[in-house]
Amino acid sequence: MFWIGVLDIMEIPNINILAGYSTITGDFFCLNPIWNYVLGSVSLANWFGASYAAILLAINRCLETCAPRYASKLFDGKKTLVWLLFPTGFWFYTLLFQLPCIYSPEYFACFFDPYFGTEFHDPIKFANYYHAFHDTFVFVVLIILYVIICIGIWVKYKQVKSHSTAIKQQRIMNIQSTVICIQTVIACAIYVYMQFFYAPRFVIAMGHIFWQALHGDIAFVYLIVNASLRKAVRKTFLKIFCSKNTTKLVAQQVRPLKQTQGTVPTADLQNITT
Repeated sequence: MFWIGVLDIMEIPNINILAGYSTITGDFFCLNPIWNYVLGSVSLANWFGASYAAILLAINRCLETCAPRYASKLFDGKKTLVWLLFPTGFWFYTLLFQLPCIYSPEYFACFFDPYFGTEFHDPIKFANYYHAFHDTFVFVVLIILYVIICIGIWVKYKQVKSHSTAIKQQRIMNIQSTVICIQTVIACAIYVYMQFFYAPRFVIAMGHIFWQALHGDIAFVYLIVNASLRKAVRKTFLKIFCSKNTTKLVAQQVRPLKQTQGTVPTADLQNITT
């Protein structure tokens, strides 16, 4: 989850802020090719890294649900870092060797063909088959894994009448992972389809919105489904708010130093009740 969070932080400015700026200014690829090429390469690399990490997360959740003993053997301790070498390796490979996806201010989404929407559009010439294979693979694998997870949870709840805290916590973690999976699957399906076939503008925009949501709404998902996290966040904000109010109150009750001729400066302080 930490690695996915790092990729989210890297991706949000690319496909949200900078993409929105390009839409407002009409910054097409031909006007600024180097900048758009670099931006497209980084965006695609982050997408590949995050989706492969989502598969690892789904495998982990699947084992935690159906075979906890194997989950401990494969993912406990520093073993997770070894598994993360795979999405990290794909991130570097995609960044350095794959055709980038270029953002189109006219269609509000990314395409491998920089001429998309013009008479020079050629989906075969600029096709990125590695991306098509990747998204199809992610689509199929995530669906299979989360079907297994849902079946495993159903069986566990059927067997255990008194829902223990551990099972409830596992359910929360699986809900979080399932939300990530659903957004990933929808983004994969739309983005592969629209690269090769006609899609209405609103479908294209929805594909990009799901891509944005995949990287941007995870924190809100955690807050919605995780009660302990909500309590911790509420406690943190209350502590900050109370601290600011206390500082402001003290500052208002302290008067400036007074100095009279021939005397030593003294501080006239009001009684402060704490």
